[in-house]
This record gives sequence, structure tokens and C-alpha cells, in this order.
Amino acid sequence: MTDKLDWRVAIIGYDLTRWNEYLSAYARQPGEAQRSLDDGRRKTHFVSDIDDEMRRSFYQALLKIEWLPVKVRSAIMSELGLSLQKWKRDNERARTETLKFLISECKARMRENGERPRGGIHDAAVAEIAATHGMEVGALRQRITRLKKRSRK
Repeated sequence: MTDKLDWRVAIIGYDLTRWNEYLSAYARQPGEAQRSLDDGRRKTHFVSDIDDEMRRSFYQALLKIEWLPVKVRSAIMSELGLSLQKWKRDNERARTETLKFLISECKARMRENGERPRGGIHDAAVAEIAATHGMEVGALRQRITRLKKRSRK
């Protein structure tokens, strides 16, 4: 026997519903039986045997890792033919749309409650949402203004 190890890299897929059941096993009662994640439906794919479609799927799964270093993320995105700048812009646009939606919900709630804040409902709603998300009111207003300008183009 030698000291040298022979490494083979493999990717093991799992069924999302079984994964959720596995995670909920931590909340089981003391007398309840231990659940197993492996029900025979998982499949191991050796990296040397992976086709292009599975490789793309794996790269996209890697991009979901938040702590992935920027250089690695950039390399994966270029391999997929994506732009890191466009991806970040789309994320920020989605975040701004979400904030805008929260503002409209806050305005509807204020109207329903019959509130009449000083400066108007819109300004009060923007201030409330900015405060809950740790932003300055001016910064949130500017984000919304930029979103409107870009959507007009």
C-alpha cells in the first residue's frame, strides 16, 4: 500500500422535498425514529462523466453560494456566458422593485387606517420602509428615481 491517494471528484444530487424532510428531522420528538435523506433516488455523477447540460446546472448551483469569492464567481459567470455586472444590476433592480412594492403596501395600509401624516402618505411610507431596511430616505428616493429613468429608456 502506498501513501498516495487517488482522488475522484463526484457530484451528488438530491431531491429537494427529501432535503426539506431531512432538515425537519432536527425538529423531531425524542421518541421519533431518525429519518434518512438517502432513499435511493440520489444519484452520484463523476465529474469525468458529466455532460455540458449537467455542467451548466452545477455552475448555476455554485453561483447561489453567497460567500463565493468574486474571482471564482466571475470565472464561473464567464464560463456560462453571463456578465457579472449585468447580474449585479439585475439583482439591484429586483431589490429596488421589492422596496417599491413595500412602499405601495405601506401606503395602502396607511390609507386603510385613515392616517394623514405630515408631508403626505408617500413620504411617510418611504421614510418607514427606508428605516426598516437601514437606508437613508434620500438614498431610497434616488433608487426609485433611477429605476423609473431606466424603465423609460
